[in-house]
Amino acid sequence: RELKDQLELGPIYHWTEPRVRAHVAVCFLAFLLEVELERRLKELGVGASFREVLSDLKRVKAVHLEVKGKQYLARTELSGRAYQGFRAAGVAVPPRVVAL
Repeated sequence: RELKDQLELGPIYHWTEPRVRAHVAVCFLAFLLEVELERRLKELGVGASFREVLSDLKRVKAVHLEVKGKQYLARTELSGRAYQGFRAAGVAVPPRVVAL
C-alpha cells in the first residue's frame, strides 16, 4: 500500500495483464526519476522538493514567433527554481531564442 501511494497508482483502466504490467512499469520508472531528481536537488543544496521545482518548470513555455517572414522559437523567462530543475536533471537551459 505504501508503494502504491508513492507511485500514485490510481484506478487502472487496462484490462489485459500486459497493459496493467506496462502501466505499473511506467509508474515505477516515473517514481525512480522523481527519487533521483529529489536526490540531485538535495545534493545541489536546493531547498525545495521535486514537486515545487516541477511546478516552476511547468511555467517554462516555448512560443512560436514570426518576425519579418522568419520563424523563431522563444522561451519564456525562468521563474522560481526552474534553473535548478534543469541543473538537477543535467539538461542545459534552452536558449532564449532559436531561429527555425
